[in-house]
Amino acid sequence: MNRFRNFNGFVASSLAVILALCITFLPCLSHAGMESEIDHLLEYIETSGCTFNRNGTIHDGQDACEHIRKKYAHTKRYIKTTEDFIQYAATKSSMSGRPYQVTCEGNEMPTAKWLLDELARFRKTSQ
Repeated sequence: MNRFRNFNGFVASSLAVILALCITFLPCLSHAGMESEIDHLLEYIETSGCTFNRNGTIHDGQDACEHIRKKYAHTKRYIKTTEDFIQYAATKSSMSGRPYQVTCEGNEMPTAKWLLDELARFRKTSQ
């Protein structure tokens, strides 16, 4: 009987260690996935061939990407998900609060919608 008590203690201790490791490393895995998605969105912006309207000024994809990278660097500590990245760094002016617009092939839309659509497509094809 004493042998089973030791075995149960060993199993409980092992499960506790496994759970602790999962809790410790899961955010890192999640963060790595988020960084991959953000990198994809930044490349998507840069190579899109679309124009971006920021506070009434038109920018190409390279300029827009550079601007969003700078904003991301300043807001990174608040960003926990790719959707946070889109909301806080890529879709509206921090100064005026006005939403960014993107025009691709003559179709204008909010940058938020454009990026969320691309994120959904990227996630679907990455599975």
